[in-house]
Amino acid sequence: MSDFFKKSIRKDIATKIASYTDFEKAKASQIAAEKVLSMPEFKESSIVLAYLPTTNEADCTDIIKEALAQKKTVAIPKIDSALMAQQQYQIDFYVLNAQKEIEEQTQEGPYGILEPDESCPKITFMELDSIFMLVPGVAFSINGKRLGHGKGFYDRYIDSLHKKDLKPYLCGFCLPCQILSDIPTEDHDISMNTVVY
Repeated sequence: MSDFFKKSIRKDIATKIASYTDFEKAKASQIAAEKVLSMPEFKESSIVLAYLPTTNEADCTDIIKEALAQKKTVAIPKIDSALMAQQQYQIDFYVLNAQKEIEEQTQEGPYGILEPDESCPKITFMELDSIFMLVPGVAFSINGKRLGHGKGFYDRYIDSLHKKDLKPYLCGFCLPCQILSDIPTEDHDISMNTVVY
């Protein structure tokens, strides 16, 4: 897919999201969250990898809170700032403390995104862990193709899990306006198991 085409899609989707009122965005996020909470793959998971949303993403905070209430291990991403300074784009996931409010254990990171603070330990995986991963993106197709923001954070991280023989269930999570009929992909682009909106 040409960079021009990707930029065009990103611009178009940003315009569509900007047209949502806060209420519309919150309602769409709530509907999507309820769908996820009813999924067998979510119910059977022991680990939930989630994210804290930007203004251009569906809000999965309700899923995070419910997963914590269900005693699941919940982790959110943090950008490796040292590597980013060297033009290398990498995230790792850090475990939230169920006894604390999310706001008490997060801080603003690069791109203005809330990230786990120093009190959150880096997640480690056991061989039999059942991992459910909520993946944000700019746009998704119905059949699971994903267009991200162009830095490759998630493709790289998911690939690292696959190399450890870990098979997370990948759930693209988005607003209805982020669904496209198709998204041309490249070899390194990782497809979702499902997309919920």
